[in-house]
Amino acid sequence: MPMTIKTAHDSPEIFERFRALGLFDEAYYTACYRELIAPGMDPFTHFVASGLAGGLKPAANVDLLVYRILHPDAGQANPISHFLDHFPDSAAAPSLQSALKPVEKTPTFLPTKSFDIDLDESNRDNLAHAVRFAEPRHLDFIAAGKTYRLFVPPADALLDRLRQDRPFAFARLSHGDWDDMYVYERYRGRVARALIGRGMREDHIDRLAMRLCDEFYPDEGVFAENFLVELRNDLRSRQPHPDLIMSVAFKGYPTADEELFFRTLTLKPFDRNRLRIFSDYFDNTETLYDSNLFKRWSISGALGKLPEFARERPVVFMGASRLASLGKRWRLPWLLHITMPPTRAFTERYALLDEARAKIAEANEIASRHGTKRPLFLLQGSSFAYWMMKRLFPDHPDIFYLDLGLALHIWFYDREDIPFMPERQLYGRTIVKNCGLEDYYRNLGAMLTPELAEPETGG
Repeated sequence: MPMTIKTAHDSPEIFERFRALGLFDEAYYTACYRELIAPGMDPFTHFVASGLAGGLKPAANVDLLVYRILHPDAGQANPISHFLDHFPDSAAAPSLQSALKPVEKTPTFLPTKSFDIDLDESNRDNLAHAVRFAEPRHLDFIAAGKTYRLFVPPADALLDRLRQDRPFAFARLSHGDWDDMYVYERYRGRVARALIGRGMREDHIDRLAMRLCDEFYPDEGVFAENFLVELRNDLRSRQPHPDLIMSVAFKGYPTADEELFFRTLTLKPFDRNRLRIFSDYFDNTETLYDSNLFKRWSISGALGKLPEFARERPVVFMGASRLASLGKRWRLPWLLHITMPPTRAFTERYALLDEARAKIAEANEIASRHGTKRPLFLLQGSSFAYWMMKRLFPDHPDIFYLDLGLALHIWFYDREDIPFMPERQLYGRTIVKNCGLEDYYRNLGAMLTPELAEPETGG
């Protein structure tokens, strides 16, 4: 039956033909834009009513904004009639890179991959400082003319809340998240300049820039369709909550100098811009923590207590399949594993969110049936984990949420397929010793590499 939606540009029959040709993928559209579609609303109805005008993609391989760039005569608001007049030739989706030829990819543009970190200059100081990473401190810094304070609480401050069964959520935004936002901002300016005089709306330029970043950096999941839009909206609309702890960092692991950024061998001109971007989302009256807390406490040894607290409750773990042995490694009575796909987690975020809600309900049922402490939800993923917590915490504030990030990998040092960052090279042996992991790996029957194993002493 033909649709009755009225539009000033095309008849309902035109839209029905568009759909009949398979140019609208309901599953894809819903996976990308679910929060924009009113409950009970047909996704295609949403696309016709507002998605098309907003530059949303009806399918993974159909981008009508790109089509408008290539066909300026297609009409500014609704290019569907023009698109169908040229179908099927128009259905072959060209890359945005080819449509925006003046905008070229900058080699090694991601900031943290384009500067040399001096790993050797302060190594002795870093190792001597290891146990102090568990001590309380704060760091004051200036961003966009405002003074902020970054807190490091004593390790027991959060671990005691686990012991006392007082739920909280610990969310992280790491140095890589600011890098990604900076990359988007830079390319957004280039896209805008390339489209001067083309009649593109600002929100259309936003989306085109994100899609271009996704083409240039497909491994940076934050650029998956509509994710960065949602993340930025989440940060702007954020209401501080005493039990939803926000943390940020601008370097990948702690160092003895306790500075905001790494010492590098080359100048970092992007640091000021990263702080400016940060200041767009955070007010200097908000309590913020160092998102390297769990790395700090792995180096000091305090994090070694975490498995003990986890055994007292059901644990929901959202992580890669290669980490599925966590339950065995931590000797957990109840582990509910949500497998994150290796390359599509951001694209499949809503399916993972639905699974997370189901696993939380299951964990709560286990806790009630066995009389355990409240469930613990472990995540990895910085901005992805924050996006997840932002949607789960309001409905389930009575459980624990911890984004452990790469600190979780200290229990997987025997696995060659687990990626490790420079902090393992610098602190690995110290972490194994201070967290008491020698017996843990011995009981696993795992052989650590020489740089991680404690050196033998002579008799």
